[in-house]
Amino acid sequence: MQNTQAPFPNPLQRRIDISNPSLSNPSAGAVVTPATEFIGERYATSDRFLTPRIQQWNLGMQRSLYRRGVIEIGYAGSRGEHLIRPVDINQPQPQDLLAAGGRINLVRPYKGYDSIYMRETSAQSWYHGLLASFRHAGGRAGTLVLNYTLSRNKTDATLDNDTLFGLPQNPLDKHAEFAAAQTDRTHVFSGYYVYELPFFRRSGETALKALLGGWQVAGITTAASGPAARLRVGITRRPNQVGDPGAGDQAGLLWFNPGAFVLPAPGTYGTAPVAPLRLPGYHQWDISPAKNFYLGEEIRLQLRADFINAFNQTQFRDVNTSCCTQFNSSFGKVVTMHAPREIQLGFRFFW
Repeated sequence: MQNTQAPFPNPLQRRIDISNPSLSNPSAGAVVTPATEFIGERYATSDRFLTPRIQQWNLGMQRSLYRRGVIEIGYAGSRGEHLIRPVDINQPQPQDLLAAGGRINLVRPYKGYDSIYMRETSAQSWYHGLLASFRHAGGRAGTLVLNYTLSRNKTDATLDNDTLFGLPQNPLDKHAEFAAAQTDRTHVFSGYYVYELPFFRRSGETALKALLGGWQVAGITTAASGPAARLRVGITRRPNQVGDPGAGDQAGLLWFNPGAFVLPAPGTYGTAPVAPLRLPGYHQWDISPAKNFYLGEEIRLQLRADFINAFNQTQFRDVNTSCCTQFNSSFGKVVTMHAPREIQLGFRFFW
């Protein structure tokens, strides 16, 4: 084991704090007894630290549907080996902690220390995705691009440095964490378009053409499934699942049924699936109407307005997934939202 941060202190070393001492006679001050003898969290790196390896492969084909339209379908996959993950190697087993009456320092593997977060290369992942795309290139008349991905991404370590949510429940059974990753999105759709309205484009009336011609609509539409939710009791343990997370009336900010999960019995690990449900998905329309003033074949001035989240739809984002404590009344509820509608005005000059 190699320490990558500050040196480990001697756990048998004692420190005496004295309040209001004099320099000539420090022992005359009042001795302050700390409430606990605490050796803080430590970070280490495994002595056999392998180079992470990612294998990627893909296959695709294109077909022209008509003169300006092309469709593309492909497959993309990857596999990760020897990926970096944190593991608390000084975490006691819950049955040992129960037998010791909750005195955690008596049953830690490395006595005298608090948590020791070891960064090791023992994680793995894989990804499979079906990708489809359609493109219409209409020149000045407009462009349309549609993209869709159906995929699955699984791993047994979510983030390589996350010691809050990335730790395995049981450090002796790390691969039991293999489930949908936080980056997994089953469905992802995006589309963007540019369309110039054909009205009065070639009108002989100069004033009418300048006022009503040259209008353009552009936009981006995105939609995606929500990420997998990894519920936690404290930092590492999972709860027990005793019901359907989708049961009941999920009204208002309540995203799932909190009564479907309970604390695990003392001395045991939680039995709920690693990723028992999905967090909120996402969909948004960004629309930009614009007026083009053509000053020649290649030169134009464009006045535009950008409506980001044009329909001002309420977009849920984060949900409280810290389970089952009496002090956490927001468990299962939405706690943050995506940004509301934003409007920007501007102009562009093309030459």
